Amino acid sequence: MYLELLDDQENYNLDMGSVVLSALHRWKRQESSRRQRLCRQSLKRRREQQRSRQASLGEAEAVVPPPTPHSRPGSAITRERPAAEGRSGTVSGTSERGAGRQLHKNGDESRPPTALPASGAAQVVCPRPDCGTMCLSASQQGGPPHHRRTELQPPPGVPAEFLATDGGGSGADRGLEALRCPACDWCVAVRVGAVWTPLEVLLRDTQRRGPGWHRVTSLADRAALYLLLVYIYGERERSAARREPALRPPPPGDSALLLFAEDGSAVGCATLKRRGQLLRERAGPERFQMDILDTVFVRCAARRSGRTLALLEKLAGAAARLGRQLGVTRPTPAMRRLLRAFLAGRPWARDLLFEVTWAAGVHNRTNIWEQLVADGAGEGPEGAAPSSSSA
Repeated sequence: MYLELLDDQENYNLDMGSVVLSALHRWKRQESSRRQRLCRQSLKRRREQQRSRQASLGEAEAVVPPPTPHSRPGSAITRERPAAEGRSGTVSGTSERGAGRQLHKNGDESRPPTALPASGAAQVVCPRPDCGTMCLSASQQGGPPHHRRTELQPPPGVPAEFLATDGGGSGADRGLEALRCPACDWCVAVRVGAVWTPLEVLLRDTQRRGPGWHRVTSLADRAALYLLLVYIYGERERSAARREPALRPPPPGDSALLLFAEDGSAVGCATLKRRGQLLRERAGPERFQMDILDTVFVRCAARRSGRTLALLEKLAGAAARLGRQLGVTRPTPAMRRLLRAFLAGRPWARDLLFEVTWAAGVHNRTNIWEQLVADGAGEGPEGAAPSSSSA
């Protein structure tokens, strides 16, 4: 009798276990189906939002009037501004925070010294030749939330301390965010105000100063200097085979120059240490003993055109008039060839140019021409060289 009761209890336990397992499997299937249905609905909804956003952008581009003679090239939208108190004009750009706004008074273009050029874009194509990926910000990426790439803190594009200026209202007091390509990690755009602006737009000269070397004087110039050194040179055009070093943005106390081409785009830059400038801020009283050409960079497409020779001619001529000497910080092999070509045809500058280290003291300088003669390269033929020197 006890054996029969045990057998019945055992059969009952087996039957209950199978019922529980089957119910558990059925619940898992239902839960999986429900999650898949929610993901499909979310994906469909996001695709519809993306299509409607693209359609609205297309309608906005269709109704944009043709650019006026005073509208800035590269602006995505030009909207009319009503006249107030005798002032009339147009406002170019799409930023709502003041960055990139340009006001034209009575037909004359008037730009604040801290204005940044802006050109809104919903999608930015990676300019790398072997990439061409369509880059979207984190808020524009489609797909379910658990498939979308999210970033808790956007990567810094241009830090705020590098953009420190006396002017206000630029909208860059917290720096500029960067949009990077998810495939090759190139920086393809920078956020100016509320829009993503490609680097090529930010490299345009907003003051139209003409081709040649010009001093960095505005917020837009400092942003262009940072983009040239960090992204254009550091990510796109630096060659390890030519032993080109990594360049760092100069500290705020350094003087800087930008090289503009005929079309108004920045194609090069140079930084200088001034005589009497502190070697390091808040690190001691030691100062530079001469003016030093610390960094020179010219884009590959603009090289071999005499622009760096013109810069050396200008700096060496100014040093000769003041009775001073000019230092060059650790020139690369390409820069040495350029210095040889420069000094071979200008004997008056051979006693002025020195290769320097540290603060350019008496024991930290070497005459470049004497060093070239000692190496047997001083009397060679002149040759063109890429213009790149390191800090």
